[in-house]
Amino acid sequence: MEQESQLAYRDANGLCLLCDYFRLEKNAGARTVVENEHFLALVPYWAVWPFETMILSRRHLASIDELNRLYDSAHATGWVPAGTIDTTLSDALTRTDREIGGTGVVVPARPKSTLLNWYFQRAAVDGMTDPYFLETLVSSELLPFERPFVLAHEWSHLTGLADEGDANFLGWLACVRAAPPQQYSGWLFLYTEVSATFRGRDRSDLVERLGPGPRADLTAIRDRFAREVSPKVSAAGWRVYDQYLKANRVQAGAASYAEVVRLVLGTRSWSSVVSR
Repeated sequence: MEQESQLAYRDANGLCLLCDYFRLEKNAGARTVVENEHFLALVPYWAVWPFETMILSRRHLASIDELNRLYDSAHATGWVPAGTIDTTLSDALTRTDREIGGTGVVVPARPKSTLLNWYFQRAAVDGMTDPYFLETLVSSELLPFERPFVLAHEWSHLTGLADEGDANFLGWLACVRAAPPQQYSGWLFLYTEVSATFRGRDRSDLVERLGPGPRADLTAIRDRFAREVSPKVSAAGWRVYDQYLKANRVQAGAASYAEVVRLVLGTRSWSSVVSR
């Protein structure tokens, strides 16, 4: 619903709703909680529960434009080899966690392959954080441009975030504040999340705006899933994980992954992110 409202505003006014709202609140100043060079945190005028806050980026970004812009430089630079710590990414994660209210103390784990790799492939699991040894386990079949976001997501759990939507959001923020290869990976992830909310002609229009490079990479990801994923294994695995998350106080369960879109749009409470 939030996505449709913002699209309708853009179509009617030719402007970004959140950018206009940012300017309104910035000029008024009455509801501002805190701000820095990157973000403005405020109490939205429609707040309905205690401590409800919203964070807006100072910089307008559009996922398709960023994907198309970053493709050449990301592929020309390349990605760090599998099994090594991406220090550019880990530094960006540490910095971002600190700036949104975390401790800024993140010890990234070296990504490892696992004996569970067969299951990861069949169940559509790209990675996981071992809850006992805090190891970062990743699928050996990840494509290079997928890897930075998957690592950023898993390392976000090491900051203390249990909610998958929050980990998605912190991981995405870290990616887009790193170098072009990591930025591209973050925007590629966000495109897949946002495009899933579109239907019919709107979805077709979205796809048409993709450049040939990002389109080829998304096709490669889709083909990887088609080769590896077993619908039955995936469905069973995600049912179990949904119950695991709910048992660990993530109320939305596995559905929390998709909440990253709402977080990026700034339309939900940030108390779970900034009060750690």
